[in-house]
Amino acid sequence: MKESLGPLAPEIILAASAVAGLLAGSWLPRRRQWLIRALAAACLAGLAAAGLGATRPATTDFGTSYHIDVAAGTVRVVVLAALLLVLGLSAGPVAAHPRETEFYVLLQLAALGTIVLAGADDLLLLFAGYLLTSVPGYALAGFGKDAPGTEAAVKYYLIGALLGVFMLTGITVLDGAGGTTSYRPLHAALAAAPHGTVTAGLIAVLAGLLFKAGAVPAHYWVPDVTDGASAPVAAFVTTVPKIGAFAALLRLLTTAIPPPPSTGRCWPPSSPPPPRRWATSPRSSRPRSSGCSPTPPSARPATC
Repeated sequence: MKESLGPLAPEIILAASAVAGLLAGSWLPRRRQWLIRALAAACLAGLAAAGLGATRPATTDFGTSYHIDVAAGTVRVVVLAALLLVLGLSAGPVAAHPRETEFYVLLQLAALGTIVLAGADDLLLLFAGYLLTSVPGYALAGFGKDAPGTEAAVKYYLIGALLGVFMLTGITVLDGAGGTTSYRPLHAALAAAPHGTVTAGLIAVLAGLLFKAGAVPAHYWVPDVTDGASAPVAAFVTTVPKIGAFAALLRLLTTAIPPPPSTGRCWPPSSPPPPRRWATSPRSSRPRSSGCSPTPPSARPATC
C-alpha cells in the first residue's frame, strides 16, 4: 500500500495550520488573536504546493483511497484561493471578536473537507469529507449567535444531518452489493449486482452530495444561511463546498458506478418500420374491411 505524504502537502499544511491555530488561540490574549489569521494565511504555502502538484502526473495515495489528478489539483487551487479571499473579507467583521480564533480554524477545516471530497476515491473517505465540510459549516452559520444566524444554523444542521444519514445508508447498501468501498473494484462488482439495489444506494449517496452542492431537492438551507449568516460566512458556505461536491459527484459517477445495461434497441430507429399490409381474402384481392368505412359520413351519398 502506497502511503506517501509528499503528494498530500496542501492537505497537511492546511490541517497543521488549523490545529496550531486552535492550540495557540487558547493561550493568546484577545488583542493578539489576529496572529491566528496570519497563521491561517499559511495556506499560501499550501496553494504553492497545490500549484506544483498540479504539474505532476496523477497518483493514488493510501492504497486506493485518495486520488490526486487534474480535478483534485484544480479544486485544491480554487479552494485555497477562495479561503484567502474569505480571510481577507473577515478581517474587519471578526477582528477583536471573543472567538476570533475559532472562526479561522472552522474556515480552514471546512476548506480541508472540501478538498478531501474532491480527491476521495473511497466511499468511506467520501463520507468523512462530507462530515469535515458540514460540521464546521454549521458552527459558522450560527457564529453570530443572533436570531437569524441561529435559525440558519438549525435548519442547516437538520437538513445536513438527515441527508447525511441517507448518504451513509446508501454507502452501506453499495458496500453490501459490491463487497467493497473502493471506487475501482466497486465499478466491476456493481455491474453484476442487482440493479435495483445499486440504484437505491446511488440515490441515497447522491442525496448527501446534492446537499453540499445546494441542489434540488436539498437546497432549502441556502436562503436561510445566505440571509442569516455574516457576509464572509455566506460567501464561503454557499460557494466553496459546492466545488468539492461537484468534483466528488463527477468522480463517483465516472469511476465507481457502472453504466446502465444496454437493452439492445436504439431510439430513434435507424430505418423506418416496414409498411403495414392489409390482410386479403382468398376470393378477392381487395383489403378486408375492418367494420368501419374509410370515408367520412359527410361524403356518403344521401339515401331516401
